[in-house]
Amino acid sequence: VWETSSAQGKLVREIFASLPPVQVALPQDPAIVFSAGCEWRKGDRLECLGVALRTDLKLAAYGVAEDGKTFLFTSARGDGEEVRILERLGDGAFEQREDLMRSEDARFLPGGKINVSSRP
Repeated sequence: VWETSSAQGKLVREIFASLPPVQVALPQDPAIVFSAGCEWRKGDRLECLGVALRTDLKLAAYGVAEDGKTFLFTSARGDGEEVRILERLGDGAFEQREDLMRSEDARFLPGGKINVSSRP
């Protein structure tokens, strides 16, 4: 419930139902999960840590690189045709790093037709 009497707005009360079925736990802390475009902390009640994406997702997975950085891989379609890669910077904080998209025009890649669109 939000108070909207000012330009900024203010959260007055959180009301959450259960999380959707597409959810994935953070490997370093299973109490933190990603679901419905947000990162959540599970406990006596759900706490929203932050919004990563404002889109309906079919697939999501965390991955940890050799250097210890944690990444979130998401797909809105669920078929691997479009994958978004975000780096997890902290609780509920993400930075988009890559968009992977299948393309019939990418003939130069043997065995897989993937274009990579880098984000600075």
